[in-house]
Amino acid sequence: MIATNATVEERLPVWNALSELFLDTELQEDDHQSIARVLAASPYTEKKLDEILRFEVTPVLKWNLLSIADEWAGFDEAWLREKLEPRIDVRPWLRPIVFWMMRRRWRHLLGVVLKLRDVPNQAAQTTPELRPSVSDP
Repeated sequence: MIATNATVEERLPVWNALSELFLDTELQEDDHQSIARVLAASPYTEKKLDEILRFEVTPVLKWNLLSIADEWAGFDEAWLREKLEPRIDVRPWLRPIVFWMMRRRWRHLLGVVLKLRDVPNQAAQTTPELRPSVSDP
């Protein structure tokens, strides 16, 4: 598939969010929530998000999990775009073997995404005093 600019722009927030799984930091629950909000807001199904992680992000960023001097501050967005854009919808012959290192974290994250997508419109969940009253003239 030839990536269009729209496809890349749509993917970029997802790539950025998923790249946090490859940083040399211990992610906390609020980090998982933050990543999950980005993924839940994306137009991608859970299956597609899994494919993006496995086949686009993991092959490029896996070395950060295996390196002694790895990245912990975050990946540059322009660098991510340059490295990941050519991988859009490309399937490697061999599946990345390092995926097992994050399998449990990924399952948890997908569970959070599913919960977020299951919640009705967030605007409808505001407190009563913040909702406009139907009886107001």
